[in-house]
Amino acid sequence: VAELHLDMARLEDMDAPLEAQLLRLCSSRERIAAGAGEWEVKHVRACGGKAKFGDLLCWWEASMVIPYGSYLCWVDYSRGVIFCDVNHPSPDLQYVSLPVDHIPVGYPDPFSRGWPQLSRTVCVTKNETLKFVNIARSDGMLSGESEPGSSFTITISTLHGDYDDMRWVTDTTIQAANLWDMEGYDDQLP
Repeated sequence: VAELHLDMARLEDMDAPLEAQLLRLCSSRERIAAGAGEWEVKHVRACGGKAKFGDLLCWWEASMVIPYGSYLCWVDYSRGVIFCDVNHPSPDLQYVSLPVDHIPVGYPDPFSRGWPQLSRTVCVTKNETLKFVNIARSDGMLSGESEPGSSFTITISTLHGDYDDMRWVTDTTIQAANLWDMEGYDDQLP
């Protein structure tokens, strides 16, 4: 069990490296089963100081947490993914931006573009590959009613590289119009 608390007190220094408090429940299986686990607090920083506070924290909101290899990943569908090997004796953080347009810092109403979790997902496949699926509407909205005649694009990306150099690579892009041309998507009613 682990929880990540981002250091919001650093708001004044937008170039400061990402820092957080990692709370982990540490104990043997027997002690945890008996309800006797111990909480440990670790101060963690971004790997090599690469991720900066201003890059993501101003509006950070973790939509989900997923396991990936030895990491727990905190996902914000408007910004990116924070990776942390919570079982490492000296854990650090790594941040990878999602390959999407970000809601600008200070955006008057960060919710006016909809709910990104309705049109985006990060998942781990059965062969331990991290994938990102994004459905981008042509009107720029993330969810809600679309304008008549508006279209969308589905983009599927895979995370490549090692811990120090992770990046998203686009696997495929499908336009809405192409879906109707695929086998099984005809206009005939049963």
